[in-house]
Amino acid sequence: MAVDNKKVTGDESLGRKFLYDILYPFGLISTAAVFFMAVLSELTKIDAEYKPALTLGNVVLIFIFCFFFALANRIFASKTLTFGAKVFYHFLAVMADFIFTFIFLNGFYRRGARVFYIIAIFAAVYLIIALIAAIIRYIVNREKSRNSDYRRQF
Repeated sequence: MAVDNKKVTGDESLGRKFLYDILYPFGLISTAAVFFMAVLSELTKIDAEYKPALTLGNVVLIFIFCFFFALANRIFASKTLTFGAKVFYHFLAVMADFIFTFIFLNGFYRRGARVFYIIAIFAAVYLIIALIAAIIRYIVNREKSRNSDYRRQF
């Protein structure tokens, strides 16, 4: 098989970047989310009207949320922001995505004060996961620096 070494144009590069950086993660995230929702739907023993049904509307909402979540994940690719700033901006982007998708598009905003509880629960879950990820990142970075040949001079 011959390898074509022609230059990649800006449009092709942008298309590839969109495909690899946005669409592939979107596909993985949305597949996992729909699978999780299907398993949850099967495992619950509640009447069908209360199950988290995999209706077309719910699946579309999951796809919208997962697409914007994949876009928000690009914040972590920034080379100029600190890790704390990346987490903060990602948190804001994901919260905006959650509120827009599951509160406004789903019509959940009509339920009054329960909306604030749902948003608070989602924020708490995000912060717990971010804390766990930060601890794992700290441990991995500490082990890398410990096994490095570089030794601090001061």
